[in-house]
Amino acid sequence: GLDEYQSWSPDGKKIAFDTDRDGNIEIYIMNADGSAQTRLTDNPARGGYPAWSPDGTKIVFQSNRDVFDEVYVMNSDGSNQTNLTFTVPRLQEWVRDLLSGEGGKRKEER
Repeated sequence: GLDEYQSWSPDGKKIAFDTDRDGNIEIYIMNADGSAQTRLTDNPARGGYPAWSPDGTKIVFQSNRDVFDEVYVMNSDGSNQTNLTFTVPRLQEWVRDLLSGEGGKRKEER
């Protein structure tokens, strides 16, 4: 797989990076010496471009798990992955409906 978009933790002890080694792009962290490589994201959508918060407790990243590319944040252990941007929620619902064959139908028609 291809490992790229590395980001050093503020204390210099860890590196966050994205990789496609598991078949799609996910976020991993590892110790600065390359040991203890740990996957933080596990989603069929891609997740990439990790960056550490200044205090090293959070990692921000990009993912298309909600149809559009969005900005997410998670704890540095991978927990509490949260969408920060929510690109036009109604548009997302419409696109999901369209892709599922429900597009154009009012909710009461479904």
